[in-house]
Amino acid sequence: MSNTKRLVCLVVCCVVLVFGFSLPIRAQNVGSLRGTVIDKTGAAVPDAAVTVTDLATDSSRTAKTDNTGSFSVAQLNPGTYKVEIEKPGFKKYLESDVTVLVATPTTLEIHLELGTVTQEVVIASAAEPALNTEDATVGNPFGEDEVKSLPFLARNVVNLLTLQPGVVTTGNSNTDQLAMGSIQTLDPRDGAVDGVRGNQTNVTVDGIDANDWQNQAAFTSALPITLDSVQEFRVTTTNANATDGIVGGAQVALVTKSGTNDFHGNVRWYYRTSGAASNDFFQNLNGIPRGKDQRNIPGGSLGGPIKKKRAYFFVDNEDRRESVSQAAPTRNVPTSSLADGVLVYQCATASQCPGGTVQGLTGSHAVPAGDFGLPPTSASGASVKSLDPAGLGVNPAMVTYMAQLPAGNSPESGFDGGLAFNGLNFNTTLPTKSNLYTARVDYNLTQDGRQSIFVRGSLEGLSTGLLAPEFPGQPPASTLLNNSRGIAVNYNAQIGSNLVNSLRYGLTRIGVNISGATGPQFDVRSFSDVIDFGARADARTVPVHQVSDDLTWARGKHTLSFGGALYFVRNGTTNELNSFPAFVANNGFCVNLCGDAIPNGTNAPVPNNPTAFTRAFMMLTGSITQVSATFFATPQGQFLPAGSPEKRDFAENLFETYAQDSWK
Repeated sequence: MSNTKRLVCLVVCCVVLVFGFSLPIRAQNVGSLRGTVIDKTGAAVPDAAVTVTDLATDSSRTAKTDNTGSFSVAQLNPGTYKVEIEKPGFKKYLESDVTVLVATPTTLEIHLELGTVTQEVVIASAAEPALNTEDATVGNPFGEDEVKSLPFLARNVVNLLTLQPGVVTTGNSNTDQLAMGSIQTLDPRDGAVDGVRGNQTNVTVDGIDANDWQNQAAFTSALPITLDSVQEFRVTTTNANATDGIVGGAQVALVTKSGTNDFHGNVRWYYRTSGAASNDFFQNLNGIPRGKDQRNIPGGSLGGPIKKKRAYFFVDNEDRRESVSQAAPTRNVPTSSLADGVLVYQCATASQCPGGTVQGLTGSHAVPAGDFGLPPTSASGASVKSLDPAGLGVNPAMVTYMAQLPAGNSPESGFDGGLAFNGLNFNTTLPTKSNLYTARVDYNLTQDGRQSIFVRGSLEGLSTGLLAPEFPGQPPASTLLNNSRGIAVNYNAQIGSNLVNSLRYGLTRIGVNISGATGPQFDVRSFSDVIDFGARADARTVPVHQVSDDLTWARGKHTLSFGGALYFVRNGTTNELNSFPAFVANNGFCVNLCGDAIPNGTNAPVPNNPTAFTRAFMMLTGSITQVSATFFATPQGQFLPAGSPEKRDFAENLFETYAQDSWK
């Protein structure tokens, strides 16, 4: 398609957007209020004036009942409202506490009594919202108090999805790390809802897309959301409406708080100390002391009027300073004997090792294993040099290499029970520091609130250790930095008594950078490396622009909705996974699994564990059996130098429309 045709197509789409016949708002940040007005005989009351007033801001919306006595007020922000109904010949009806929930229709049945409009029938306290009978959606809304009161791992609000019926939660996924931007611990079974995979969950914040378009992990919002910045939360697990998108799974809708006519806020501090934590049983067994277990989460929020009944603000900040020790995976390091150039192994039969069960081989001759603190055995005429097909024996460079590795502390955890391999267990601390910011400004363009606009911004600054260091005293093998951010702008207009339009623009930008080791990799199979070369640098920037519109028209018992959305997704990734060559001493890539170096009983006693013997033998000789390298080139065919990251850019443009009619 030519650039001219693309431009024409874009202009046409924008025109359609302006006139409200396509591009949906997804309706995931608002609710609606419907009702039927009847007299004491059950007859419909037409042309009754309906006024719905937000108790927090005093802004109001109006409607009139039709010939069936029905009215509908669409696109209402979640909150508590006052409903007033007037009609000459009837007493004025006033209900002062009507709750409107996010993504959920609220329905009233109102009975007017004969009288004058100067008389009032006041309902002081409305009942809790009834079961949703307006549509087939299945799901639960959570108000502000529930969101703040329920326990969460690291206060990740999207974890509320785990409380819904039909949601699979294995417990294997670290939802805290998922919220930070890492899928290192993701169990793909987690987050499946009523049989639909977890990567089909759609998350919105104030009606704006907040999905991770690359990782697509469940229980995750791409935008930083704190509990104290959330007004309402709802999960639609089944039978989502046509207004919902953009996938077929669960719909997770979050709505941020806004200011009111009164100032409100909080100052908070969540603290956990190491005092109540006990040490692990196996850590105690190995003499490893209890590590640090401390979490500090201070924060505060403030909301209020900029100008009463017209403009409002809300800001929230939450910091996190965490230092939690955890047991690092067991490392396999050479024993002191192997590090000194002596290979000690267990004989296949005791008869082959008179006086003992183990054999020790040095670089040039055999020695009694008793010299290394093991049961004594007779020496044979074999040596590492005599068994080496190349006739070189112990490589001095490998002795220098092994000298860089720490001593083990758990022989029973070694690959061969502590003869050539020793286990190393230790505690490590992966620190986390983060700052989350949310700010929102609401403005009523008209005094009565029939036209309003809000702008919401979110920003995250996060640093956390992802992978434990290879050995004690080292920094984390991998650290994640996250500076994701987002903005939402929404314009809402009541065009007529039964006609409402919402226009929205949003940008959600994911920015994640994961550090890792650099340089060529050297690895001896079954031994831990000096550096964890399995962790390589990885970075991604994923901006998602969204333009949406939703037009709602109430006519009689019918509520007609038309809409659609435009998404512009760009994904720029770089990684160094294949940027450096790898040199591996691996018997799995050796002819006959390097079996020609294994004693056969004539040159030395046969080992009980040939695999452990071979891999320890390769540590001494440094035999490189596997070399791999990836070469990157420019589109012009020029090869890039080693260490150049792999860069990939993806682009996706989506366009959706819908039309829906609901009635009662």
